[in-house]
Amino acid sequence: MADVTRELRGAIFDMDGVIVVNMHFHEQAFDELARRRGKEITREFFFEHICGSTNPKIMPKIFGELSPEEVETLSIEKEALYRELFLPHMKPTPGLIDYLENLKSKGIPMSIASNAPKENVDFVVEKLGLDRYFSHVLHVSSVSNPKPAPDMFLKCAELMGVDPHHTVVFEDAPSGIRAAKQAGMLPVALLTTHEQHEFPEPHIFITDFTHPSSAFLIPPPLTLHFSLSIKPD
Repeated sequence: MADVTRELRGAIFDMDGVIVVNMHFHEQAFDELARRRGKEITREFFFEHICGSTNPKIMPKIFGELSPEEVETLSIEKEALYRELFLPHMKPTPGLIDYLENLKSKGIPMSIASNAPKENVDFVVEKLGLDRYFSHVLHVSSVSNPKPAPDMFLKCAELMGVDPHHTVVFEDAPSGIRAAKQAGMLPVALLTTHEQHEFPEPHIFITDFTHPSSAFLIPPPLTLHFSLSIKPD
């Protein structure tokens, strides 16, 4: 369990499960989409095959072989359902705004890297007024190979002008954590969607941005120094 010391020069945030805790509403939307077509989605299926994935991969797993046009139609319907369900309940993850303000005050560039479609990313950013914090906002169509490939994170670092080694990534999915590690970045796992044992190896874990461990990510002189065995209380 080695310690990690890195100078923090940039921060990347996933959206679903990081900026907002919204997986329950995605689950409800997929449930309704499937129900309308005589299908059923179990919680096990949702967490194994849907969380952290993309609609072109998800829809055939639910409905079988589909044309690209059918995938697009199903995706549009599902995301509209999700936005309708989530809107009355939307709020930032506890402690997020204060944490973003801290990073902004220290001149740390920040980006969003999400596998969500552009409409969903814009929906959250606009409703919560987050555009003042993020210099770049990437969605599933921003790169040819979205997560679990590291391309989206590497593109964020390039756009921010930051060395990947000096970039921290906040993710809630094991696939996103793996992508961050492949990009050479420091991953921090939020335990909003998955349990700690579901992640492939020891990482930095926080429950939300009020968790005491998150304070270690913004001390002067912006040096990250903490054990990979940090666990939530």
